[in-house]
Order: sequence, then C-alpha cells, then structure tokens
Amino acid sequence: MLMIFIVVLVGLIAILFIFRKKDVDRNISEFPLKWREILLKEVSFYKKLNTLDRSIFEERVQLFLKNKKITGIQTEITDEDCIFIASGAIIPLFRIGEFYYPRLNEILVYPEHFNTNYDLKGEDRDVLGLVGAHGIMNGTMILSQKALRQGFRNAKDGRNVVIHEFIHLIDGADSSMDGLPEVLLEHQYTIPFMKIVKEEIDNIHQGKSDINPYGGTSDTEFFAVVSELFFENPRKLEKDHPELFSILKKLFKVNENY
Repeated sequence: MLMIFIVVLVGLIAILFIFRKKDVDRNISEFPLKWREILLKEVSFYKKLNTLDRSIFEERVQLFLKNKKITGIQTEITDEDCIFIASGAIIPLFRIGEFYYPRLNEILVYPEHFNTNYDLKGEDRDVLGLVGAHGIMNGTMILSQKALRQGFRNAKDGRNVVIHEFIHLIDGADSSMDGLPEVLLEHQYTIPFMKIVKEEIDNIHQGKSDINPYGGTSDTEFFAVVSELFFENPRKLEKDHPELFSILKKLFKVNENY
C-alpha cells in the first residue's frame, strides 16, 4: 500500500513540474496569417480541430517559438520549419495542458541526416533527430531539416521525427527516459502498458509486426515510434493494433473522434 502511495505521489509531483508555466514569456501578438496557412496546409492534427481548439493551438505555437531558440546549421530556417517544430512539440500534450519543455533551450536544424558524431559528411549518416539531457546535448535537440519537412508533408506514413524527439523529452520528464512515461500513465494503466510494449517488441523481433522495426530497439524507442504512428495515422494503428491504440488514447487523453 505504501509503495502504491509513493508511486502515485511521485507521479503527481512530476506532473506538477512538467506543466509549470514558470519563466514562460507570454507576450505575443496576433497570429500571423502566413503561419495559419501553413498549419491548414501541412499539419493534419490542426486541421481536425474546431475553431476554439485551433485558437489554443495557435497560441501555444506562438509561446513555444517565443521561448525556444531555433538555429540553422549550414541551412536557413523558414517559417514552415518553425511551425513544424512547434507543432511537433505541442501535438502530443495538446489535450493534457500547456507544456513548453523547460529543460530544452535550443533546437539545431541540420540540412540533412547526420551521424552520431554530429557530422554532415562521411559514412553512417543515418540519424534524423537527437535529444539529450547531459553533456554536449544538455538542453539541445538536433533535427534533420529534410526529415522534419517530410514528417509533416507525408502525413500518413506513420513517421514524424519532430514528434518522435519531443516524445523522448516527455518520456524523460520523470528523470528517466525509459519508455515508461510516468507523467502520462495513470497507475492502473502501467502494467497493461508494459505488457503491450513487451508483446509488441517481441512481435517486431520475430518479424510479426508492421510497426517500424526501429521500435524494437528498446522500450524508449518503441514508445516514441508508436506515438509517431498514433498521431500520424491513428486509423491504421486502431485497425492493426486496437489494444495499443486504446491505451495510447488514454495516455494522451484524445477524444473519441480522433
């Protein structure tokens, strides 16, 4: 009983921390028409929202861009890039509350894929995105510009590197990036979620799953991969993996019509 109380208490503290609004500059102006046109054209999640929710989404886009630095490395950043990055940050937690990733200071955008040494030339340049909390990556996210654009322009392929990397930050908000997002998981869903994760990873390893094989790398990557699919192509996930779809709906608190 005591252990359950401690787990719940830790979860509540984490939630209070993750959704705190401290140090957020809220001085914003009217939402630019050009930005709205990008959202309507390229961001399918936004297009599904009603008028009120679109207004909330737009405000959060502005607040995110007001409080985070986005820097192009050997490339120029466009309005579209900024909208894509902000949208990828907002979408996973839109139904839960405001959250502007207090541990994230800057997003670096590389023109192409890169390697684990952050090089844009040479072999093994297969990294699309990277985020960390320690060392050189402390407070920094790196994204491939090519990948971030493809993620939104191809809205149903189940892959979106921006959402993927922000899911990692959400997962790590409890100080442990382990594929078990305690700030989202209500206690009664923890064991069922872990059971589904194990079963699905086993299926990936046995070649019995249509989920991106990268999800079989670890629990951490599985959570990020299936979250991408959930927000990119929910109907496919619901059809092929109804149990997983159901629990992700509970985690992200999306409505029945999602």
